[in-house]
Amino acid sequence: MPNSSPPPSFRPTARVWLVDDSPLHVTIAQQALSSEYTVETFGDGPSVLEALAQRGYPELLILDWHMPGLTGLEVCSFVRQTKDSGELPVLIMT
Repeated sequence: MPNSSPPPSFRPTARVWLVDDSPLHVTIAQQALSSEYTVETFGDGPSVLEALAQRGYPELLILDWHMPGLTGLEVCSFVRQTKDSGELPVLIMT
């Protein structure tokens, strides 16, 4: 059976949104993910919720658990009211 997937250089890059208030954690995660994914970062919960409303959803959402304002868990709860886990995987870091 022939391989029907496109060559690696032609695969679309998945969008990963990373939400964390720690610049150090953002840098580490970006370095780990950026070779395989398009990574966009957000410093707090309200900014990512605004982006979700304006620009749609990424293929993966990574949230820091502890953030000022809205926690990662609160952002996840809001997202789950509009998207199920099959449509948008969410990873929460602690």
